[in-house]
Amino acid sequence: MEMEQMNKQAFTLIELLIVVAIIGVLAAIAVPNFLNAQIRAKVARVVSEEKSVRDAYTQYFMDRNAWPPHLDGDDAQHRYVTTPIAYLTTSIFCPFLNSHAGRELTQWQYFKGQYHTEPGYFWHDNQWPGLARNDPGFWAQQRNMAYFIISIGPDIDYDAPEGCATCVAGLYNPSNGVGSSGDILLPINGGFKNQLPYTSR
Repeated sequence: MEMEQMNKQAFTLIELLIVVAIIGVLAAIAVPNFLNAQIRAKVARVVSEEKSVRDAYTQYFMDRNAWPPHLDGDDAQHRYVTTPIAYLTTSIFCPFLNSHAGRELTQWQYFKGQYHTEPGYFWHDNQWPGLARNDPGFWAQQRNMAYFIISIGPDIDYDAPEGCATCVAGLYNPSNGVGSSGDILLPINGGFKNQLPYTSR
């Protein structure tokens, strides 16, 4: 009688397999949603922080009537807007680059994990002439761009190789998929000229 009661309280192998299968299905549904939510949160953070960098550069220009010098490979990418006047309190690190994965990029030597700024003419002359076909609205907008701010985006890949005259526009768009390819760019408008809008170091 005692043995019979013990058997009734135990799970059968089939029941255990069913439970494991249900857990697996729930995990398969939940994990991608969780990862996508993380990416969406990072994208929202990038958009907000790029606006902070834009505002700092704009305020610098309003005070000095000149744009901050362009920096490549500097450990403090935003040094000219953090000192001596703190338009930004500190250099801001991109959530997509601030990782070991980002350090494997050759662009790490230029970005140092932070949001990078490039002069508008650089992109206009050297990057993606096909953008007029792929995204004419953004192309028209960047015509008046003094600088643009770069985040490499969820694919952790810089989609604007220097001097690529035939590259397809690599702008991130969540409608292509939350983790799709493309950089997140924000223009800093300010009277585009086909010349250096900054003072070289």
